[in-house]
Amino acid sequence: MTEEQRNTFLEHLEIEHHTEAEVIFNEGDTATHTYFVYKGRVKNEIVGLDNKQHIINMVPAGHIFASQPPFDKGVYKFTAIATENSIVAKLPNDIVYHLVETNSQIALMYIRTFSERIDTLIRRIQNLQRKHIRGKMADMLLFLRDKCGYETDGKTLNAHPSRKEIANAAYMDISNAIRTLSAFANEGVIALDGRRYTILDEKKLLWISQKE
Repeated sequence: MTEEQRNTFLEHLEIEHHTEAEVIFNEGDTATHTYFVYKGRVKNEIVGLDNKQHIINMVPAGHIFASQPPFDKGVYKFTAIATENSIVAKLPNDIVYHLVETNSQIALMYIRTFSERIDTLIRRIQNLQRKHIRGKMADMLLFLRDKCGYETDGKTLNAHPSRKEIANAAYMDISNAIRTLSAFANEGVIALDGRRYTILDEKKLLWISQKE
């Protein structure tokens, strides 16, 4: 950034603290800001045709979200909820648009972000359409791995969704989700401890995601 751009950025940047399960904004609200997760994690949910909330993305620290509105000037397409105590920075969309318009590096960052997001959504849609229950669940666990990473043990997912959240994200009944997770645990693919999910056999989980 130039010094002028940096000063504009810092002048308009706002910092928010959100507690676990707190809604940051709702689907359909007028889009006013682009957001960045400084600390913690935020999930993005939409209401599906079944009138249930479905997770479409998990946003870890160091990533932006709600970044389309500067270009379509519409409403937020999803609800954003903190999944743990989080610190979120936000910037007014007119300032974001100005920075994108005047700084090619920022514009390229947005292009990369959009491309990654589109690829993720396409893969998830394809997986939901093509796979059976076990494949969907395996894909969901791998999605959480890719988005949230592991804890220090290198095996336990650094995310702790409820069974209901996992079921909704995978477009499954909660009973099917619980049975499938239990089956994976019995097969030694994962270990379950409350809302902690440990991947014991990543290769087999990947095989299930690709083949079932």
